Amino acid sequence: MDDAKPKRRWFQFSLRALFVVVTLLAIWLGWQVSIVRERNHLRTTAADAAGSNWNAFNRAWNDHIVSPGIRGYKISWVRRLLGDESTKIICLPPTMASEQVAEFKRSFPEAFISISPE
Repeated sequence: MDDAKPKRRWFQFSLRALFVVVTLLAIWLGWQVSIVRERNHLRTTAADAAGSNWNAFNRAWNDHIVSPGIRGYKISWVRRLLGDESTKIICLPPTMASEQVAEFKRSFPEAFISISPE
């Protein structure tokens, strides 16, 4: 006799599940922030070692280069919001140590790393 439709039940989550999801999201976001900070630190390190015109030189190359040999690399929207940007070419000064060059290659997998002649 009771033909009323049953009430729709929404998904129910426990407070523990909410804490786990928020914690995992915070860990992932912290990891992304550390990647962006490391890349920005390396950019300033190279700029300090090469002189004042390094940033302008690399930015001009990265803005205008179109080469089939260099693949495009899309930075995720989260890292773009955090201030990261894609880099195609990095010209390092010859004074850079080989450990620092290896760190650049690890931190900028999308970039072509070049050591400029003296």
